[in-house]
Amino acid sequence: MNTKKITLLLAALCLAVPSHAQKAKGLTKALSGSLEKNVLRKVQGAQLNYHPVFGYTNTLSRDFANVHPVTSANIHQLDFGPNGRLIQTAPILNPVTSPLMYLQAFSHTKDLSSQQLAEGFYLYRIAQPEDVVFPVQRPDDIMLTEGYTSSFLNESRRRLEQFSPSILTEELPSLRFLEYLQDPYMPVKSYAEIAKFYRESYPKHVTLNEEGIPVKTEESKAARILDNYLMLSNRKQLGAFNNTKQGANYTPFVLTPEEHAAANELLKSRLQNEQIPANPFEDDLIEIAYNRLESHTIPYTQAEKAGVGYKAYPNYKNTYLYRAIKGMIEGQEPDVLIDIYTGHRILKNDDITHLIVLDAIMGGVELTDLKHAERALRAFDEFTADLEDTPENIAHIRILQQNLRIVFEPYIEYNRNMPSNSIDDKDVVGWHAHELLDMTKARNLVGRNWK
Repeated sequence: MNTKKITLLLAALCLAVPSHAQKAKGLTKALSGSLEKNVLRKVQGAQLNYHPVFGYTNTLSRDFANVHPVTSANIHQLDFGPNGRLIQTAPILNPVTSPLMYLQAFSHTKDLSSQQLAEGFYLYRIAQPEDVVFPVQRPDDIMLTEGYTSSFLNESRRRLEQFSPSILTEELPSLRFLEYLQDPYMPVKSYAEIAKFYRESYPKHVTLNEEGIPVKTEESKAARILDNYLMLSNRKQLGAFNNTKQGANYTPFVLTPEEHAAANELLKSRLQNEQIPANPFEDDLIEIAYNRLESHTIPYTQAEKAGVGYKAYPNYKNTYLYRAIKGMIEGQEPDVLIDIYTGHRILKNDDITHLIVLDAIMGGVELTDLKHAERALRAFDEFTADLEDTPENIAHIRILQQNLRIVFEPYIEYNRNMPSNSIDDKDVVGWHAHELLDMTKARNLVGRNWK
């Protein structure tokens, strides 16, 4: 993809995402009979239209009451004065024939779930792209427009401030999406609009430099947002990438058939992008592994803040990637050569050694298998020692070290509490894990072979 095309795609994307809306059970009980009649009066006599994002909508005259805002094909929100305000949190999937059917796509502003807030904000920004925030005086000094945008934005910020990463709530995909929606410079696009740009080439998060270390691509931000879009559209296939405590129990967006079809095209593009070649080289698998790790709701780069229950790749053992990596590292060990002239240690099979480390981070090592556990620790030791001593490599090794520390925490804890006279194989692995992952800083690991 040439530079011009990349620039156009990024400019067209800068996206944000739709979410599944929970049906408003009990909502009609909270609304008075007069309110239902009010809704019915607004619906009756209005011409029904179909919109591929909002579903069945009404084009209402201003005479029908205080409706704000009204687009050419959609009543996005209804204001019922002292009775409260209803916000559209899902498309209307069937022609409206009763107030109940109409209200199923709307939610009361006083009682929105994180998912409803995300999808409501998403639908609103698509319906009213000009009603956002704009900068004044300084780039970071934001003034809000009056009305709905400020309400959505304020509620989003309040919800995100209450959220603690250590909780690892299953609704994290919606919360992540709310973060994108708050960006005033990011135009929000529908699934169909996004699919037009990425139907043929789904962007990658990272590529590898000469040492096999991941480097973010120009489209890494777009890839992150697209992953969030897909997770909220297709829980069955992408729920495994929500590596929170409750995993796939999150609530996806409600989408029209047209938007689902576009999301499926986008998913097909992603699956083609991460497909494993028929005869992969080691660096092929390394790059795919890092892109998969970046695709999770909590990327491996944020492990330190993830909290209890985090796993870098919970579904790893059920993937073709797992089998491909296992086939490549089976029977392999870090292969070190001692230079007879300089005395330097030289790692001969650095890519294989790198794969052994990644396999352990993604959950490929059974902790009861002491042989393979020790091999993973030696691989990390030798891999880091052979890297060039640069700030970028040190920063990356710090991330890998944190992920391995989480994996090997049972060994590290065992080492802390083991009797002083104990000396079995588990003690050796525990001591090695404690020394390598808990006691030694990343900057002291990187480049030791060349110092």
